[in-house]
Amino acid sequence: MERRRNKVFWKFSLRECGVAMALGCWLLAACTETDTTVDSAELRHGDVRVSYKWTKDAPQPDSMTVMAVRVINYWKCGMQVSTKNLRGHYFFQAPEKIDPWVDPDKKEEETVSNDDNITVVIAPGEPYNGGIDPSVPDENELIRRLTAYDIVVDHFSLPKGTYKFYTLSVDTLGEVMQRRVTDYLQASSTGLSISEVYMEYASHRLKDPVMTVPLTGWHDENSGFGFVRGDVLPVYFDTQDLVEVDNQTDKTISFTPREVTQAIDLRLTIKKQLGDIPFVVDSVWAEVSGVPAGITAAGYIIKDPIRKTLFRMQLTDAAGKQKADTKTATQVQARYRLHVPALIASNPTDTRGPGIMQVAVYISYEETVGSAKVKRARKLQVSGNISALINKQAPLKKSSEHYVRNAASVTLNVPTAISMSATEITKNAQWTQTYKAQLKVPVTE
Repeated sequence: MERRRNKVFWKFSLRECGVAMALGCWLLAACTETDTTVDSAELRHGDVRVSYKWTKDAPQPDSMTVMAVRVINYWKCGMQVSTKNLRGHYFFQAPEKIDPWVDPDKKEEETVSNDDNITVVIAPGEPYNGGIDPSVPDENELIRRLTAYDIVVDHFSLPKGTYKFYTLSVDTLGEVMQRRVTDYLQASSTGLSISEVYMEYASHRLKDPVMTVPLTGWHDENSGFGFVRGDVLPVYFDTQDLVEVDNQTDKTISFTPREVTQAIDLRLTIKKQLGDIPFVVDSVWAEVSGVPAGITAAGYIIKDPIRKTLFRMQLTDAAGKQKADTKTATQVQARYRLHVPALIASNPTDTRGPGIMQVAVYISYEETVGSAKVKRARKLQVSGNISALINKQAPLKKSSEHYVRNAASVTLNVPTAISMSATEITKNAQWTQTYKAQLKVPVTE
C-alpha cells in the first residue's frame, strides 16, 4: 500500500512547479530506495522444505502446523503442510514474494491472439476472462492478502538467520482444536512460551450429529460430562533446534513426530453362560469417563473440565486378533485403543464421576415359537468403577506444577469378566447391570 501512496504523490508533483518539482524528484528517489531494500531482503531468503518420519503403524493426521522461530533478531512464521504430499501454505507472516507450487502434470492454459496481436488467456470460469476485475479497488493488495492462505507451495522462504522449528498435529475435523498458536506467533521473545500452546478436545452431546452411537441409542448412568469422540487421533509434536538458513539454503527439515497423548489399550472379557439359550455377541460398546480437557505441546495435561468418551470395541481372540463370536464360544475378548492425554480416576467406591466404565453388550439368539425358530436380539448394559485399575497403572503423574503422562502407552485389562446369559448379566464385585432391552433387530455395528 505504501508504494501506491508514493505513486499518487508523484503524479500530483508533476502538476506542480518550482519547489514542488524538486520535492517530486525526492519522493521518486525515496520510492526507488524502498524497492531496493525489499529486493535485497528477498535475496537473503532461503528455501526450507519439511518431511516426516512416522512410527510404524502410527495413526497419521492429514496435516501438520509448522512454526519457524528465528532466535536472533526475533521473527516468526506459521505454515500448514499436508502429511501426504508435503505441500502447504502460509497462515502467519507470509513473505512478500511467494513461489507457488506448479503441478507438473497440469496442462498450461490455452492462449490465442486477436487481430491486434494482444495475447488473451482463455479462462471461461474466471470473471473478465482472467483479466483485471474493475470492481476490485486494489487487485494487487487482494492478491497479496490471499497469498498467505490460498497459494500452495512445496517449500517455505525464510529470511536469513538461526531458527527453531516446531511442528504440531492438525485435526482438520475439528475434534482436537489448536489453541494459542497465533498468540504464540504474535508474541515477542519474552512473551508466550511454546509450552503454552495447547490442544483442546471438542465436547459433544450424545445427540450431536458428529457422535457415533449405537443404533439403539445410549442409556447413560453417568451423565453430566461432555463427550469426546472415541476415534480422535493422537496429538503429535516435534522440534528441530538451531537450523541455519541463508540465501544459499535449500534444505529439508526432517521431523519425527512423537505422540504427546497416551495410547491406552482397554481390554475386557465376556464369559458366556450358554445354558438353554445359545447366543452370539454381535457387538460391544463402551463408555469411559475421566478424559482430560486437553494437553499442551510440551505434554502438560489440562485436567478440567473432565469429559468422557464412547466407542465400539473390537471383538478378538485371546491373542488380540479380530474374530467374530459364535454360538458355541464360551468367551469373548473385547479391545479398544484410545489416544487421549490420560485417564483420571475417582474414589473406587463411587458409582458416578471419573473412572466409570459402562459397557453395552448386544446379542442375538434363536427362540422357539410353536414349531418355528425366531431370531431375537437384546441389549444388556452394565456399569463399573475401574478407578482402582487406573490408579494401579498410574497413567498420569505430577511433575513440578504440572500433570504429565506416566508412560507413552498403558494397558488397562479389566480383571473381572462380564459374566452373562442370554437374559441377564450376573452382578459381581466389578459389574452391575443397569439396563436391559429387547431389540427388534440385532446390532452388529
